[in-house]
Amino acid sequence: MPSTTERPPPSFDVGDVIDRKVRVARVVLARADGSLLATATDADGSGCEGTAPHFYVTVTPGGELIEATDGSGLLYAGYPTASPGRTQVLDVSGCEGFLGAVKIYPVEDDLTLGQPIPVDIEGAVSGDASWTSDGFVSLYLADGSPFLDPEDDSITVAEYLVNPRTGERTQSAELDQLRWGAVRLADGRLIYNGASETGAVVAVEQREGSIEASYAAADFAISPDVTSMLVWDSVFDTGADISIDLVDLETGEVRQIAAGSAFRAVWSRNSERVAFSNGLETYVHDLPSGDTITVGAGRPEGCEEDEWVVWGRVPLAFAPSGDLYVGDAVCGESTEGFPYDEFALYQVTLVAPPS
Repeated sequence: MPSTTERPPPSFDVGDVIDRKVRVARVVLARADGSLLATATDADGSGCEGTAPHFYVTVTPGGELIEATDGSGLLYAGYPTASPGRTQVLDVSGCEGFLGAVKIYPVEDDLTLGQPIPVDIEGAVSGDASWTSDGFVSLYLADGSPFLDPEDDSITVAEYLVNPRTGERTQSAELDQLRWGAVRLADGRLIYNGASETGAVVAVEQREGSIEASYAAADFAISPDVTSMLVWDSVFDTGADISIDLVDLETGEVRQIAAGSAFRAVWSRNSERVAFSNGLETYVHDLPSGDTITVGAGRPEGCEEDEWVVWGRVPLAFAPSGDLYVGDAVCGESTEGFPYDEFALYQVTLVAPPS
């Protein structure tokens, strides 16, 4: 009989799984004391295309959810992302490819948001913005919409570097088309979501515009130390070769972390662990050891069976302590049938296995 080699137990395991007893849509940033800045779903509101909009909330260490207001009502959120230093939040709002507003919020000690710093987008029809790896904001403004006419080559796109303290912008480049989800690295490379004749791609573009690399993937996430990125295809894609891969941004080397479809992926603060989901279960992969464990599937509330959608548990964010926040899908009228618009929040501790 062929010999077999037993794989040693993983170098880490799941410890406590704490029900935070709140529902959120997205975790924007997590503090060491267990407090969170997040967004929740306004079931009574009407956002883009009639969907329920998100608004900002804070979650206290004790599990109290506090709604953020702007003096006249709920403080609504577009697509918020925390700065590399976790001291500011960039909020980009828009609908169906048209840009609404770009704001930068300072984050106070109690995780409330200070007065927003507006970023000038006057004259832009569409656009996007993102944090650079060194804490500035890259702003992309187009005078037309590629969604209305993708073949219209008369659309001009200007790239600006924005001072996050003042909102002042300085034009840094002109692009031949709008790049969605684009992140400008300190070395000048641009990483963004694109498309090819065969489907979605993640592209790495040199400063002068040449394509350095292209990956058949629907999304990406760059590590906090900006040495690696994850690329993955969508859980809704039925292709046979879907996987989540790790790309070394210095050498271009690609290593598969897991085969099978992926839904979402997040990095730990120290860039040593990644959490990802196939839509049903959430997994954590430890880069130094190469070990992968599962933190389990969720128990979705009010979700009916659907052959096209997998409803379960997805990763939301890592805490500074290394704990992982996961969300279990909550379905119902408040989400207009979209299971991943609201989550029951759990905090998962990751510990060394018992000796």
